[in-house]
Amino acid sequence: MEFWVADTGVGIHPDQLGRVFERFYKTDPSRTSAGTGLGLAICKHLVLAHRGTIRAESAGAGHGAIFSFRLPRETEPARVDGATAARAGP
Repeated sequence: MEFWVADTGVGIHPDQLGRVFERFYKTDPSRTSAGTGLGLAICKHLVLAHRGTIRAESAGAGHGAIFSFRLPRETEPARVDGATAARAGP
């Protein structure tokens, strides 16, 4: 299953794409906009916790960005602390 979002924002310079998922990283530290630089790092950890992948793409400054993540189809019940997690029924 794949999800993606595209924006028309300021874009991301190609040499910064590998760092956008780091905690507290901001592509332009001189910007006065609000934000802690944690949003994409949190997204990364949530996606990885579900055995997924996440990525960012941008053609560079002024071209916006595309963020996408993939999650695997569940083929067997999730395991928590060595026990099979119960699934809630309808």
